[in-house]
Amino acid sequence: MARKKKETDSLEVKFELQSEYGVKFTRDMFGDENGILAELLGADGKAEPRVMLVADRAVVEKTPELGRKIGKYFKDHGIQLASRPFVVNGGEINKTNGMTTVRQVTEVAADAALCRDGFLVVMGGGALIDATCYAAAAFNRGLRTVRVPTTLLAQCSGACYPFVGTNILNRKDANSIFAPPYASIVDFDFLKSLPEGQRREGVSEAVKIAAAADAKFLAWIGKNAEKIAAGDEEAIEETIRRSAALHASVISKEMGRPGFYAERIFEFGHWSAHRIEALGRFRIPHAAALAVGLCIDAAYAVAKKTVSEEDADIVGETLAKCGALNDIEKIAPILDRADDLLRGIEEFRQHTGGLPLFPAPLGKASDVESVDADKMKEIILELRKTCGEVAKIEAENAARA
Repeated sequence: MARKKKETDSLEVKFELQSEYGVKFTRDMFGDENGILAELLGADGKAEPRVMLVADRAVVEKTPELGRKIGKYFKDHGIQLASRPFVVNGGEINKTNGMTTVRQVTEVAADAALCRDGFLVVMGGGALIDATCYAAAAFNRGLRTVRVPTTLLAQCSGACYPFVGTNILNRKDANSIFAPPYASIVDFDFLKSLPEGQRREGVSEAVKIAAAADAKFLAWIGKNAEKIAAGDEEAIEETIRRSAALHASVISKEMGRPGFYAERIFEFGHWSAHRIEALGRFRIPHAAALAVGLCIDAAYAVAKKTVSEEDADIVGETLAKCGALNDIEKIAPILDRADDLLRGIEEFRQHTGGLPLFPAPLGKASDVESVDADKMKEIILELRKTCGEVAKIEAENAARA
């Protein structure tokens, strides 16, 4: 006799999670007259929000009296420091050290008895933010995080991203999760702590999103490239604001769209950049690898006749004029390993759920049904031949600056 079907044999659970966070732009965020952080934390002299602070050691050392200013700011606004600030060396090592930084951040949070009504404020570059926020997302089912990106690269993009990750199995961001921040604060003054080369390379994130989503912005970067390379504060600030706004627009409009469209726009130029970093044992800066990745994808778009050669040249020339191709000679030996580099396409598909997007035309991203591996290999090897010429141009630009 057949068993009678019951209503509880099948259940469906359906709900939506809405996410909302702000990105604030400022200077001297711990100054006496700056109330942005205090307002975000809800500090009113009575609530005394508890805060754990994680900071890049280089930022602390290169920002005069930062510790004193933070201490005074917290005291003046009734903010309680839950533990001694956790100061750590910045850089990609925080994502490749076998989860050491993730574990350390978790241990500090646990020792501080930080709970979900507290805050974790992280100040540093994208890699430190990624590792710290990855730990925060997992601890106690998610701590509220305030990101304070201190590099040009992170201020252009990482301030807005709703996901974070770490590197495992020699793959970039193979451990990745959806973890929007509670808020982000972009303090332009922290750019003063950056080495000049790192600042110049960071503009590659702005070029990336412009090439994929806003050709007018890309033209503006090209027009102001020499100012950006020379460290002109007004030009750099405008680059960051427009890049972050464009990232935020894509997130707001495209997250949740079938085909992981938003993530793949963000990853323009990244399939090879991530693979370059992995083949270089993560000693090549992400910004430098991305600049090369953008050149590869722009050339591929030309080969497939979705972008004119003149438009594609804008990408390479803009990167060169801004100084974003500084480390191309270090990357050149990796381009000799074209077959190995091409494995990045399959890793990209696994990571994002689809193939790379390519400009069609410049300033718009378009799906492809397949990637011509032979043509891509040809482009990589051709770029390898021109590395010396590009390096020469970079040297001349540096001399003029």
